[in-house]
Amino acid sequence: MKKIISILVLSLVIGLFALGNSYAEEGWISPTFGLKETYEDNIYLTRYNEKSDLITTVSPGVLINPDLGEHELSIDIHSDLNFFKDYHSQDTNNYISLTNLDLNFNNFSINFDNKYSYFTDRSGAEDVNRVKRLQDHSSLGTTFDFNKLDLTVRYLYRYEYYRTDDAIGDYLSQALSYKDLNRQENTVEIESAFKLWPKTALLLSADYGGIDHNTGKKSDSKYYDLFVGARGEPTAKCIVEGKVGYRDQGFNDDAKDFDNLVFYGSIVENFSAKDALRFDFLRTTNDTIFTDNPFYEISFGGLGYEHKFNERFLGGLKFSYQLDAYPVATTNTENNIVEKREDDVWKTGARLQYDMPVGAILELKYEHTVRDSNFSAYDYKNNLVSVGAKIVF
Repeated sequence: MKKIISILVLSLVIGLFALGNSYAEEGWISPTFGLKETYEDNIYLTRYNEKSDLITTVSPGVLINPDLGEHELSIDIHSDLNFFKDYHSQDTNNYISLTNLDLNFNNFSINFDNKYSYFTDRSGAEDVNRVKRLQDHSSLGTTFDFNKLDLTVRYLYRYEYYRTDDAIGDYLSQALSYKDLNRQENTVEIESAFKLWPKTALLLSADYGGIDHNTGKKSDSKYYDLFVGARGEPTAKCIVEGKVGYRDQGFNDDAKDFDNLVFYGSIVENFSAKDALRFDFLRTTNDTIFTDNPFYEISFGGLGYEHKFNERFLGGLKFSYQLDAYPVATTNTENNIVEKREDDVWKTGARLQYDMPVGAILELKYEHTVRDSNFSAYDYKNNLVSVGAKIVF
């Protein structure tokens, strides 16, 4: 079945190549193609008995950017077809579409975003398994532009569907499978952007949402967030967008609640035309497969540096730390102690990128990951080295 899907996707790309050529003069449709070879020294992310393999990734796709005048539409449809040299059971076919629509009028605008993913690759740092799943994340918002104030009302929808019923452990004395994580999340957000400075706005926002699991075995929740933040260019070389605030999230079934600090955002400092430093930060909650926990807390900080050697050649370094904290104490099977699980996840990496005159992008990348948990059964180390190319026709 995987081979049939792969052949169909490649056939579609060939057709899109021809269609793209027919619209070359208009320039609004562009087929893309990527090829990457990766060496991974721990493909199962295990503590012991690591298995290594070579992975070939074929990535056909298409970009659609029609000229709509004051309005903008961007669609990116692509797939990542991963073929393992030795461990064929790990082969995955992943299909992604990204859509962004901006409708700009005199005093207001409408924005729609959607990311649809039908995939098997890992998602996030907690679950090391390659699990078949579907994600559909959408947002629809309207912004009203006043003299010194932008007011935005936004609705967000997130759908998560696991395409497997493999067991994942117990929750409140019930045996769970991945199917019990299937859920829908609905959120309504109001944001005010006060234009107090020429290129920077003060942000005040509030949202209210709920998470509903389809089978009812995992705890549903309701939450609200209150945020203050900033967006814009406070200096000529600095770009900021971020919020910090408070979340109150209540879970049913007598599960542990969350009421604490949350934040997200990024700061980019362009030291020169060739050098940039970026800092990303995040603290939030996420669903979990870990025993008897309704969620886990994510606290993330990442630092990246990029240097342009010339107009076509650049290099980058990155470092990040993430703490995954689980609120409910469980028995650690390594020492039979009842305690709360905490995972420290460290990542370092480097990359080189070269933009060829013909339109292709070549990239060499290295990434090292360490997960160090007080539940040592979840420890692992992993190294990835990849070389790849992508071309837009």
